[in-house]
Amino acid sequence: MPDKRCVEIGEGTHTVIMEKNRMQVFQAVQHFLDEQLQPGR
Repeated sequence: MPDKRCVEIGEGTHTVIMEKNRMQVFQAVQHFLDEQLQPGR
């Protein structure tokens, strides 16, 4: 996959996966994967 994204998560540290804003990480990853899986792309 040649595409990349830079997403800044407010108040995120290296343990963002366990922090209060973790849903932003999950949503960003899901959005990226959904874009990559679109037919004809």
